[in-house]
Amino acid sequence: MTPEKVTIHCSVTKNGETCDIEKIREWHKAKGWTDIGYHFVIQPDGETQNGRSLTATGAHVEGHNTGNIGICLIGTDKFTQRQFDSLHVVLESLRMLYSIKPWNISCHYEYDTAIKQGKTCPNMKISNILSWYLVNNTRAIEGYLHRSK
Repeated sequence: MTPEKVTIHCSVTKNGETCDIEKIREWHKAKGWTDIGYHFVIQPDGETQNGRSLTATGAHVEGHNTGNIGICLIGTDKFTQRQFDSLHVVLESLRMLYSIKPWNISCHYEYDTAIKQGKTCPNMKISNILSWYLVNNTRAIEGYLHRSK
């Protein structure tokens, strides 16, 4: 697979709590998939875990997986600053390695098949993510930050 786009997802698990990649792999294999659908999983502490090989086609956007790298943020609609920091590093690395254009970074909910399924993942506006990522507009992600109590 030659990556040309990136799709951001969420795990739809409790905000701020770890969900090990092996648990997600089990869920996906129970669906009959050969492996976890994502290429990367980013935990609340910022740890980036490797899923499928970047040479393997993912299973994260029905009908749109070829050339598409899947990144899953653990949580539902609030993510830690460490997750955003790690997401930035992963996006930068992928863009440098594969010359992925910023307009080829999207959220799962934007795809036609996700719309049909009623997906809202990752529950953030892509315009906010891109504003934060491309021009370091930290205010763009303030509403999506999980703050521990």
